[in-house]
Amino acid sequence: MTKIKYQPVIGLEIHVELNTKAKMFCHCLASHFQAKPNQNVCPVCLGLPGAMPYPNKLALYKTLVIARLLNCQINPASSFERKHYFYPDLPKGYQLTQYIKPLGYNGYLQIEDIKYPIRRVHQEEDTAKLKHQIVNGQKLSLVDFNRSGVPLVEIVTEPAFSSARQAVVFLKTLQKLLRFHQVSDCDMEKGSMRLEANVSVKKASDAKLPDYKVELKNINSFKFTAEAIDYEIKRQIKLLEKSKAIPQQTRGYDPKLKRTFPQRQKEEAHDYKYLLEPDIPPIHLPKSWLEETKNLTPANQLLQEWINKGWPESVVKILFTHFDHLSWWRKLEEQIIKKQIDRKKLGHFLLKNKSRYYLKPASQLVQDFLAGQHVVDDSKLLTQTIDQIIKDNPQAVEDFLAGKQQALYFLLGRLRYKIGNVDAPKVIKMIKDRLTKLKTSSNSLT
Repeated sequence: MTKIKYQPVIGLEIHVELNTKAKMFCHCLASHFQAKPNQNVCPVCLGLPGAMPYPNKLALYKTLVIARLLNCQINPASSFERKHYFYPDLPKGYQLTQYIKPLGYNGYLQIEDIKYPIRRVHQEEDTAKLKHQIVNGQKLSLVDFNRSGVPLVEIVTEPAFSSARQAVVFLKTLQKLLRFHQVSDCDMEKGSMRLEANVSVKKASDAKLPDYKVELKNINSFKFTAEAIDYEIKRQIKLLEKSKAIPQQTRGYDPKLKRTFPQRQKEEAHDYKYLLEPDIPPIHLPKSWLEETKNLTPANQLLQEWINKGWPESVVKILFTHFDHLSWWRKLEEQIIKKQIDRKKLGHFLLKNKSRYYLKPASQLVQDFLAGQHVVDDSKLLTQTIDQIIKDNPQAVEDFLAGKQQALYFLLGRLRYKIGNVDAPKVIKMIKDRLTKLKTSSNSLT
């Protein structure tokens, strides 16, 4: 009997909190991580009767930026709808979101030669947060409304992935892209990037997509995302091999047991009874926004631009993952042009000292680099410093006298640390001559 081959079908839903100061529909502070419970709240984000929401313009602009970066078509006119469902973390009984006309649609994120299709990019509000605690011996679920109403962007892909590895590569690339353009810090520990995967399995010979999907909810790391997807694929294949139907449902992931578990039956769109939000007029994006975001450059294209400007390719690829804010690179470019700095030399200098300059101003890097380009050539200073480092590093001296030439480079490094850039061949010869004299005088005494 021929064994049936199965193919996973995976789509992703990514929720990203925008790094605005205020919430989506009120002036409360959007910062909620480790804040005192229910500190940043008002009638709007508490869902009290009569409270009137008003959209955060900066949040809408940043959502437009994300849509542009993901090569989406843009709806210049859109609206907010009420997505109805009942859950303790949703004070109004509905969530304000964009369903009918998402701000961005039909986009893609290109990774190397593959374009992964994006179905929609839309604006919505975050929910409150449940905290499960034991109070006076009772298990209770408490609600913290600090997160309620925080600007949230949902990015929905098409079911374009066939493995957990593919999905994780996409997610990591997306995180870097959004961090680089400073629309979100995408910090999963703080909950500002939350991952969901829709997983199905079909026979490899089938052209049609499966008629069900299992949604893996609210996973907070790339590692757990990969584990959850892999487990779910194996679970579904086992059921299909037994000719059992797979129910459409949402499931959580237990990282300790490394398995998914059922939560509830998955709703369809019609279950939410979407209605146009009557208190918010239709959104019309300003023409100036559409123009200034039209030519936003995705990160992979920026890398190529830097390489074309003279940055070494190997250096750029490593530094991009470390210095991942566009504004930092722009300020560095301004300094490079102003002071006519060689990008290749600066790139290698930064690569050697990347940890030293992480989260430091670009101007400090340039200042230190230029100072290092000055070669100290004062013979008296060099001689005095060589004598001092020989005195301070007896083990290195002993190593050299024992025939270990590498000790010379250690001493050279200590000298550079003390006085800056020097003519290396000249100074190595000076150190070697001084140590040779020491060796000679030592032998004459024995």
